[in-house]
Order: sequence, then structure tokens, then C-alpha cells
Amino acid sequence: MKLSDTTLIRNNLILGIVYVSILLSCAGSPKTTLKEKLLQIESPIDTCPTITGTYKFIGTPLSGMPSDWRGMNMALALDLLLWPNKLPENRKTIKTVEVIQGEKIQAVFKGDSIEQTLIVPENPLDKIGCTKGKIVQVRMRDAYGEAVSGKSIIKNIYYKNTDGSLNIIVEVVDHLRSLPFFYKNKETYGARFSPILQ
Repeated sequence: MKLSDTTLIRNNLILGIVYVSILLSCAGSPKTTLKEKLLQIESPIDTCPTITGTYKFIGTPLSGMPSDWRGMNMALALDLLLWPNKLPENRKTIKTVEVIQGEKIQAVFKGDSIEQTLIVPENPLDKIGCTKGKIVQVRMRDAYGEAVSGKSIIKNIYYKNTDGSLNIIVEVVDHLRSLPFFYKNKETYGARFSPILQ
């Protein structure tokens, strides 16, 4: 039995409304997730125990964490886990990093003949504070790829161990769109950075 033109138009209209509804509901998910993560920041950064100190540039992976950075055969260095927009120059010569905690985190990279400073967070939209005695930083960035768009939510956790070493954990959650599909990808990295005794 052949469908009438009116029935075909009605069916196509219904399918179009359903598709647009799915698009709108999925497009809002990164903001919701970011809001949930921002709620985990309980108080200003100055209420947290200090992570100020000097540490080795290359860290040791935490138990159960990947041993290299994002599958690129790169060691878990402190600058990578800080997730800066621009990495320090002459990275191979860097040996130690002085971390200074204030209203923001300042990292001074020191090598054979270089000294370069990075301020975290570098974007005014980034949020940083204290939760359960650990410094928490949350940021959201645009995520792009070939025929892919979306948002990346990056959460950093910083805290000192009893031996003076520094732990940094990075959780990256990508909310990606590649029409007609929506999907989420999650990566977690963590490393311990040994203290340099002065």
C-alpha cells in the first residue's frame, strides 16, 4: 500500500523534530558536566595546604595510570600535567620546577641555561580552588578534529604527599560531535614528582 504525500510529509516532519531534539539535548551536556565539576570546588585556593616547593621535572606514573602522555611516547613531565596552552622552550634541558602557590599556581622551569615561568590558570574562565584538602582546577576548552567538534573539560588535582612529593592528576573528558553521532571520551593521567631538597 502506497503512502500518501501527506503521510510522508508528516512522518518526515516527526523524524526531523526528534532529530533536532536529540541534537539540542546533547549539545548542552558539556555545560552541565562543567557545572557539576565546578561545584566540587568548595573554597578559595588559599584555604588549601600549600604545594609550594621544588620538584623534579619528570614524574613517576601513579599506580594504574598510563606511563606516557596521551599515547605520544612522551614522559609524564610537570609542564604537560599542568596542561598549558604553550609548553616551555627547550624542554629537554629542564631539570627542576619551582611551584609557588598563591591565588594562582606559578611554575618556574629551570634548566641548564633557561628559566621560564608559567602561571596557572592562564585563562580568566578557568576555576581554581580547594576541595577536601586538595587543589582543584577546572577548565573547558573547544575540541576540534577532522569532521569533529565539541568541548573538552579538563580537571587537575594537586596535592602534596607526606614525603614532600607532589601528586598531579589530570582528568580529560571530551564531549564530541560528529554528526549524526555524539560521544564522550575520558582520559586520566597521574604522576608523582619527587621533591628537590634545598
